Amino acid sequence: ISEYVGDNPAEIADRVKLYVQTLQPYLDEILPEKGSNRTTGDITNVQLEFWEGFQKFANEAGTDFRFQTPRARGYMILSLDGQLLVGIASQNRIAVYLAVKGENREKIFNQLNSEKATLDKEFGKPLEYKPLPHRQESQIFTLFEHGKLLDRSTWPETYKWMLKSMERFKVMFSLRLQKLRGR
Repeated sequence: ISEYVGDNPAEIADRVKLYVQTLQPYLDEILPEKGSNRTTGDITNVQLEFWEGFQKFANEAGTDFRFQTPRARGYMILSLDGQLLVGIASQNRIAVYLAVKGENREKIFNQLNSEKATLDKEFGKPLEYKPLPHRQESQIFTLFEHGKLLDRSTWPETYKWMLKSMERFKVMFSLRLQKLRGR
């Protein structure tokens, strides 16, 4: 450890605190809430129920999205012109994002990021743009502030928001992605 953080106990403690602070948002998404009786297995069961309900809602609404079989996990993936459209439903986060992947990922993301003002206006609120240079994807996403995975009473509103956001992303990004991919 000393070659990475030094020999000084105070430096080591500071570095450990930084690591914990950095990892905490990710841990919050996969671990049960503090003080709850829930296990990680309980969370995945709720996630499966959420995605089954979302798929039923979307199909009844007449969407043309083709869904995978819902699984007990914190996300659902849809294909969008060679990229991925992802719905997130974890313990502390409800989101929709476009995952820009592939060998031209940086070029595609940078072009979309250069249209930020237009895209934000088309969506109706500012989107988040994350280049994530050390990962295999870049992301453009929006968060839903009112949805809570563990509060089933919020699910109908969350389903409406998620489907509307996914459909909006499809309209906004489909043609742009086709052009950027040279189709």
